[in-house]
Amino acid sequence: MENLSRKVVEFRNVNFGYTKKICNIKNVSFDIYENEFVCIIGHNGSGKSTISKLLTAILKPWNGIIKIYGNLIDKSTKNHVGIIFQNPDNQFVGLTTLDDIAFGLENKQTLPSDIGKIIKRISKMLNIEDLLDKEPINLSSGQKQKVAIASILAIEPDIFIFDESTSMLDPISKIEIRNLMLELKNKYKKTVISITHNMDEVVTADKVFVMEGGCLVKTGVPKDIFSNYEELVKLKLDLPFYTQISLHLSESKTNPNLIFSKEELFEVIKNYGKK
Repeated sequence: MENLSRKVVEFRNVNFGYTKKICNIKNVSFDIYENEFVCIIGHNGSGKSTISKLLTAILKPWNGIIKIYGNLIDKSTKNHVGIIFQNPDNQFVGLTTLDDIAFGLENKQTLPSDIGKIIKRISKMLNIEDLLDKEPINLSSGQKQKVAIASILAIEPDIFIFDESTSMLDPISKIEIRNLMLELKNKYKKTVISITHNMDEVVTADKVFVMEGGCLVKTGVPKDIFSNYEELVKLKLDLPFYTQISLHLSESKTNPNLIFSKEELFEVIKNYGKK
């Protein structure tokens, strides 16, 4: 079914390499639409994080077209995109959490009278009001990541990129960040792109891109992506938690109708052993 939403990201026949001899992104094309939650998955070295750097103009492609809201990516289009990296320490520039959140607002020349209001609203949204006077060095990994996210939320981009932002977090913090991604999409109508290894996060996406060896090898909704167990194994990818349990409970691991939703899993457990 054709997506009638506004196209916000266009990747067309993009090639890129970190050296002249090796191409790390090979003729990749895809579209992302307004208010979509898209997950990009693939094992280490597949090219998924390179795509995030191309989208933010940190890297420049060898050739091909990258557009944001219909315009070739440049300094003005970059303002539409905010990125949260795997290691939040790479994003800290202020002496305190408050300074760090204010930094992007000051660069946008936000009125000083508005900066305090925005920081108060964002810190309340992420429940980090008690962290505003703390130094980043004294924060936990989860707290640091929330501060990094707050600094991006404050400048209100239209597109949020989470570049393996939950990989260093504890299970509870992973769930909190995943819920925040969904809130950005559902409540604030933002476009969310998550580069991730967390397959339980992928289950909640609208669309999934699978990368392998610098190529986009598969695109689809989560249920389609996780329906082929053997293909995922070949790509060195994990399965969502509910799918793994379902596999253990099912009679065949090659069942093409793998169950991964919570409701379907409970139905399997309820009927398990009745045959």
